Amino acid sequence: MTAKEMESFPLLSANEVILHTLTLPPGSTQADINFWKEDHDNRDPFYENTILLHYPTIRNRIGYDLSNRPGNAFVADDVVAALQQEELFHYNAAFYHEYHDHYFHAISVLWAWRLSSEKPNKIKLNKCHAFAYALYESSSVGLIDGEYPDFISKTHKDAWTALLKLLDKEGPASPYRSLQIMYALLKFCNLTRKSKDLSLN
Repeated sequence: MTAKEMESFPLLSANEVILHTLTLPPGSTQADINFWKEDHDNRDPFYENTILLHYPTIRNRIGYDLSNRPGNAFVADDVVAALQQEELFHYNAAFYHEYHDHYFHAISVLWAWRLSSEKPNKIKLNKCHAFAYALYESSSVGLIDGEYPDFISKTHKDAWTALLKLLDKEGPASPYRSLQIMYALLKFCNLTRKSKDLSLN
């Protein structure tokens, strides 16, 4: 059976790409600062793992959409409060400060949960987790043929494989293309983007 590929990419306005660094709110810890200022350059030829998506673009778009204060980063305390509000499983802020991969995963799950229109249930949550893991692997740790992550579901495996095919075909994505792929990944994981997004941008 031939693996599915991503074929539907939305047209975006230029201002949907958040290029500026988000403002850290008062009381942000050093770990929050490190997370929101970290820059994985997906076009750096010296990276051992080739990264498909432009990490700052993905992270900043998610942070901008989730924030109640547009332009401010969504720090670990915000992540915990929001996950608690949505009645989703979460660790405490100290855990996300220590493990940046879980920090990224948590905000990605929350973003997909809030941005998608499906009825909130366990099936939707599983899709959000698949989306978040595939997004993290393609924008931070890198995608390498022959090295497979621990897949949590068939959706996660299919998404990872589709992203790997894109990397092989196109190479590292620009900020604009990275955002297109992120929205395409949401759809690929069978999540429907709401007609009105979380932010006005």
